[in-house]
Amino acid sequence: MTLREKATKFMFHGVTLGVLSALSVLAPLVYYSFRFGWVYVDQAVFDGFCLTLFCLMMINALLGAAIDVCKIYHIECRNIRLLETKWVLAAAIVHGALTCLFAIVALVFVAVAGAESASVGFRFIGESLPAFAAAYGAVVLALFLPKVANRKLRAAVAAITVFVTVVAILGAVFPCTPYRILSHPIVIDNGRDYSVVFATNDIGTGYIEYTYDGTQYKVYDENNGRLNGDSCIHTIRVPYEHLEDNAYRVGTRRVIDELSYGGRTGAERVSDEYRFASMKGDAEQNYLMISDWHTHTRKAKKAIDCVGAYGGVIMLGDSSPGLNFEEEVSAYIVEFGGEITQGRMPIVFARGNHETRGPYAGKLADDLGMDKYYYTVDTGDYTFLVLDSGEDKQDDHPEYGGMVDYAQYRRQMVEWLERAPIDRSDRIVALVHSSEIAIEEDLRDRAYRRLTELGVQYVFSGHTHLCGVTESYAAGMITYEDGGFDADRFIASKIVLRGDAVDIQAWNDKGQLVFDNAHRSTTAR
Repeated sequence: MTLREKATKFMFHGVTLGVLSALSVLAPLVYYSFRFGWVYVDQAVFDGFCLTLFCLMMINALLGAAIDVCKIYHIECRNIRLLETKWVLAAAIVHGALTCLFAIVALVFVAVAGAESASVGFRFIGESLPAFAAAYGAVVLALFLPKVANRKLRAAVAAITVFVTVVAILGAVFPCTPYRILSHPIVIDNGRDYSVVFATNDIGTGYIEYTYDGTQYKVYDENNGRLNGDSCIHTIRVPYEHLEDNAYRVGTRRVIDELSYGGRTGAERVSDEYRFASMKGDAEQNYLMISDWHTHTRKAKKAIDCVGAYGGVIMLGDSSPGLNFEEEVSAYIVEFGGEITQGRMPIVFARGNHETRGPYAGKLADDLGMDKYYYTVDTGDYTFLVLDSGEDKQDDHPEYGGMVDYAQYRRQMVEWLERAPIDRSDRIVALVHSSEIAIEEDLRDRAYRRLTELGVQYVFSGHTHLCGVTESYAAGMITYEDGGFDADRFIASKIVLRGDAVDIQAWNDKGQLVFDNAHRSTTAR
């Protein structure tokens, strides 16, 4: 057997064609789903390189389909079987080589994505998979089913295809999973009132029930009287006095179909009772402080278990690589926050730079019931001044895809800070994801000048994934960086506010005390 005959036998063998066909279609699907890495490749090569490569992958898949057609139907041209020509064999070899190359490229994209981003890529695959499977299945049936000689087998394949299609359509129209509340609620102190937030596994309406001053309340997640029923995250704002030292329940009803006239709702679920308590006015206030958990909630929980008792939580942002889906907010902020607060204590939230990225980032404030990411929270003896450092790169960085205007946003925040009516007699602690506050030097200087005027002595931040006191941008100011996640460890901090004293301790997920320093104010106020 000649080399050409061996090559022809191998390249046009049914198994070879089947494997190459599947890989040639899967490669662009996986590659495109992990496209968040394109920006870095394009920067290293040339702008548009990745999209060009994706187009080549699609052309290669079409080439594979053409070769399959030649094989299955023995297409002839001028009485010559195309499968026996040199150029078709050459095309098959090129197709096989390109398919192997593209499959390797796709796997490399998956490998370098890392554990955090990989979940996003696989989610993109999951969203595209039904359409991909339907199209691929239709092509396979169109090509192969007519070639099945056995009539009973052909009828069975057709029947199974119809059955699977009908079930898929019914599953898309009618929910087939039990409706449930995913976690304990979280209570966010947004500076004006409390935002009670909880998540469900499907869209529905949400409400909170409680009794205050002898009156029973049932407050819905609504907008001008219209219940919000198109989200899995439910947010209800409640006045401070209605919730403090009070019991409440959250409830939800599934929304199946909503029309201009009528619609259908499903099961209703109501939570257990939660007893909420704040520490406002307490002589000693203990806060858990976490930052930069980047989806690593299990590791974070191990460190949090070592912190000991706390009555409130400070979240300094960076819950995930970005916010592409509602489920990321649900899993890494709402559900995680509910696990560590049990719905019984307040959370003060500062946005991280990774919460500014992705198509869902613009909806985060509504989900958390926040007017702005810069605000003040009165705790009684102390005031938390929450600032938002926004992104850590210039707006024209290709990573943002032309979808941000944080330079103007940071300027507006600094202008607000300069005119905000903050009482200088209060003990003020600044909370911000990045202690830099603004990447623009002039804005950073103005912000720290204002913090100095207000007598701020403590700045709590994250972002660096390091733990400890670092040099401040202003003289006499103490900047503490919470650890967060880094490689093989997670560090969580405990902040104790006691009169003029601010005590800080930090533990890692191995139960080791990694920071212990009591900083005391030199100015009694």
